Amino acid sequence: MSALIYWGIITFAKRKELTCQSKVEPADGWDKKCKEAIHNAFGGGYRHSEGGTQYWECVLMARRFILCATTLIPNPVIQLCASLALCLTFLLHHAHVKPFVFSLSNKTETLSLTLLVGVAAINLCKSIYIHLGVSPEGSHVEVMLNLGLLENMSVFFVLVYILLGEFVLMLRQCSPSQEQKAEEQESVTSNFT
Repeated sequence: MSALIYWGIITFAKRKELTCQSKVEPADGWDKKCKEAIHNAFGGGYRHSEGGTQYWECVLMARRFILCATTLIPNPVIQLCASLALCLTFLLHHAHVKPFVFSLSNKTETLSLTLLVGVAAINLCKSIYIHLGVSPEGSHVEVMLNLGLLENMSVFFVLVYILLGEFVLMLRQCSPSQEQKAEEQESVTSNFT
């Protein structure tokens, strides 16, 4: 999706550039800086060295499409087995490629895919219980409740992790950098002299 947005912004910028050619050219390479900022916002998180991983957006879209295609399998147990196998394959592929520049991004994606494998495994266990016609009685009720609780806790963990990450990023954006602090200190010092 972000690749599509990026394409739309660049296309819009090119059209604007064609219609405004008679105007004065922007100073200091503003146009290049603007395009670079847009590119970094949508594709700057991927590795560029060693062949690069600019294609990773396509890999993410293909993953989603393939997982959606498993819903066409009529047998729920086979469908969940296929989903679990695909999620495990996606996890291993991501762990091998490590497409992001920052290790935290790679770790976050690995954690997300690991939890996805866990949720798929839990759903497979539940599906097998239901498919075999085992009615939840006695200890089976406790097993089904614990599986549901584990699944809910893992989803809750992902949400908390994302919210905490966003909060930390907002704090980093709001706090002044070391350069800004040094400039402020210099201005305060120069005001007293």
